[in-house]
Amino acid sequence: MAKKPKTASVSQILLVSYLLITAPPAWFGYNALKSIDDDIALHEELVSTGELVLAPESSTVVQVIGAFLRSHSAPFTHPIDNDSLAKTTEFRKWAESRCNTRATVVYFWILFMVIAAIAYLWLAAYLQRIFKGLSSAITDIGADNLTQKNSIEKPFDLSDVSSSLENLGAQMSLESEQQQRFLRHISHEIKTPLTSIKEGSKLLDEQLIGQMNREQQEITNILVRSSAALQDAIESLLDYNASIAPKKLNQRRRLNLADLILKALKNNRLSIKQKNLRIDSRLDDCYAKVNYSQILSVFDNLISNAIKHSPKDAHIRIQLHEDQASQIVFLIQDQGAGIKTHDQQFIFDPFYVGAQEHNTSLKGTGLGLSIAKQYTLDHGGELSLIGSRKGALFRVALPSN
Repeated sequence: MAKKPKTASVSQILLVSYLLITAPPAWFGYNALKSIDDDIALHEELVSTGELVLAPESSTVVQVIGAFLRSHSAPFTHPIDNDSLAKTTEFRKWAESRCNTRATVVYFWILFMVIAAIAYLWLAAYLQRIFKGLSSAITDIGADNLTQKNSIEKPFDLSDVSSSLENLGAQMSLESEQQQRFLRHISHEIKTPLTSIKEGSKLLDEQLIGQMNREQQEITNILVRSSAALQDAIESLLDYNASIAPKKLNQRRRLNLADLILKALKNNRLSIKQKNLRIDSRLDDCYAKVNYSQILSVFDNLISNAIKHSPKDAHIRIQLHEDQASQIVFLIQDQGAGIKTHDQQFIFDPFYVGAQEHNTSLKGTGLGLSIAKQYTLDHGGELSLIGSRKGALFRVALPSN
């Protein structure tokens, strides 16, 4: 497996650039200060031995600035305290002028470093904001949420990248809409003849149009089960198509979630009766602003899964309550074989069918839990699998407000 290449953050790149830019001025500034100090030390020695006679340097702007800084006792400046220089006025004035130059060099170097640091911090913050905006835009494109053309800031020469992202978002949004429209159309076209096949096979299975022998009865049973499975698959595809479509928050209203659970149990009453299952429920009245059909689909998928994987004469535990964190919590546990460890990280992926499906007569589409997960996330909630000693235990947490 190839190693992932190491990458540097924007701040790290800018920091290295800052050090590279400021290193030469710092080196030149250090050498200039050292040269002035060495010059003063050398002349101190020559003056003390009487080998050198110097006149004071002429006044310049650099020396005037340095004199002002030293007269106000600015940090990093110092007076001349050498006894030998103090005895000679001319040399003292010369040394003072050199120290003034030194003070100016120090403060110009400090000023440069401060300005460079401020520019670095501003540029780092600016680029961080730009790249964060681009990252957010890419995320929005992946989630099909990039609806505003001016949602991406256009800095300098990155405007072409921003325009490309906008065009990509618009193209992906159009393709997504076309795919959803095609899926709705083809599903509708399949459901129409499927209804006729289902009704016809049901008439044959019930022998309403004549008696059949054993072999014919087995074939009609296969037709009935297969048509029912195909209808469930089509409805799951339509539900999945709806779950990834743009969200419609204005279709939510305040509902008692206990009523939705009872509705989901009613929808599955025939399956519950066929397996002679017992439902142990404790449902508190819990109100939340939700989309009726979406949250009903969440409960219906979890309940139907629990029924499908429960053995006959077993019981299913269901709870609904509000916890101390003001979350509405729905728990459902069956007495089936449970979900194998290597399947647990994939069970919410679209079209994933776990190994436990070999115990069922008809395999599912692998969309139920994915749809339930997506609808739960759309409502600001969380759907998770909790470890249990027997069977599968799922937890749905939704905000009460």
